[in-house]
Parts: sequence; C-alpha cells; structure tokens
Amino acid sequence: MNTMASTWTLAVLLLLGTVCLSLAAPRENDTKNPCKGDQEEKVWKGCRVAEGRKYCECGKVTACDNPYKFKSDRECMKDLFSDVCNPNPCKNGGRCSQKGKQYACLCSNTGFYGRRCHKACPEPGSMLMMSPRFPVDCIHVG
Repeated sequence: MNTMASTWTLAVLLLLGTVCLSLAAPRENDTKNPCKGDQEEKVWKGCRVAEGRKYCECGKVTACDNPYKFKSDRECMKDLFSDVCNPNPCKNGGRCSQKGKQYACLCSNTGFYGRRCHKACPEPGSMLMMSPRFPVDCIHVG
C-alpha cells in the first residue's frame, strides 16, 4: 500500500471514529426534565444508563432524550464497518457478495441453489428440470 493511500485511509478512519464518538456521546442541554424536587433539572441528550454514564431515570419517568441511532461508539463502528460476508454465510462453495447491510450468495457452478446455496440442484431428467421454476444457479455454463 502506498503512503498516500494509507494516509487517506487513516484520515477516513479517524473521521468516522470521531463521527461515531460524537453520535454516541452524551450532551447536556438546559431544558427541564420531568423530575421534580431537589434533583437537577436537566435533560441529558444521548445518555445511556446501562453504560455507567449520567443516570437518566427519575422514578419510572425517563429524563433522557436519545436522538442517536447508536447506543455506543462501538455499535456505530460495527454498523459502519461490518462485513456481512465474514464469516461466509454461503454454503457449498457459494460466493458471498455484500449489498449494503445485506448479502447475496452467488451459487452458479456449485451444484446448489437457494439463498445460501443450501439446496441441491435437481438431477437431470427430474420434473423440476422441465419446470419454468428451474433454478438459474443450476444452469452450468461453459
């Protein structure tokens, strides 16, 4: 890998890491919360009780507003960099192709078909071979 590419990659990772931290970090806001009495009247934006951050609950009323998609920076990084093809969900030699957060198994020339290349192709002469529903992955090319 050349120096320019590795510098760029590091910059992107640092930027995304900062984005994740800012998305997951609690922020204090001066608006009033539903708690009454001697307690502080503040709403903590993005706070998470389970992670040992600022306690956000007042009795049974939650005094926490979480506008963020992720509960933690780890969850954010996992979402941004997850590889749904590792480990390979495809069976019987199928090749995995990532499509956003989904995957598709490419089963051609494996002798199998189905979402995960888990169904054996029909034998020559079977009724399914003459059906319009014959699996395309079972057609051997070349």
